[in-house]
Amino acid sequence: MPTRILLEEFHLTATVAPGTRDEARETARRALSGRRFRAALRAAVRDVRRRFPALRPVRLGLTR
Repeated sequence: MPTRILLEEFHLTATVAPGTRDEARETARRALSGRRFRAALRAAVRDVRRRFPALRPVRLGLTR
């Protein structure tokens, strides 16, 4: 018997326009993989969870 049941799974996709300069793409990629971005994303998820009391029994996980 599983201890958790998957209710929903969301994926965040980050894209850039084909003509975006290599330098700008690399800068964006570094920002997306950085600790500050991941911390801000976790904080946003926690904030949304607090706004929806129905999510209290739900365990949310953020993976990379």
